[in-house]
Amino acid sequence: MSLRIKAVVDKFVQELKEALDADIQDRIMKEWEMQSYIQEREREVAEREAAWKAELSRREKYSRIGSYSCNCYFAPLGMVYVICYELHVQNILASL
Repeated sequence: MSLRIKAVVDKFVQELKEALDADIQDRIMKEWEMQSYIQEREREVAEREAAWKAELSRREKYSRIGSYSCNCYFAPLGMVYVICYELHVQNILASL
């Protein structure tokens, strides 16, 4: 009888170890997937930030024209419309 009990206990312990191993592997995979997801989102944010900084730099380049009291409006495709309030700006625009 004690051999049957030992066999049942051994089988239970083996099944429990297998279940725990499967659970650990599942948690490791979920952690890996989460890290992968986070890295992808961080990469996308970095790309958007780089594009934003490039656009800001491009706009700052044109806003330097504004040092002579201009309002610069940026249209699609990089077209710039400038409304000038001082005659000095006309000379700057002519040199562009």
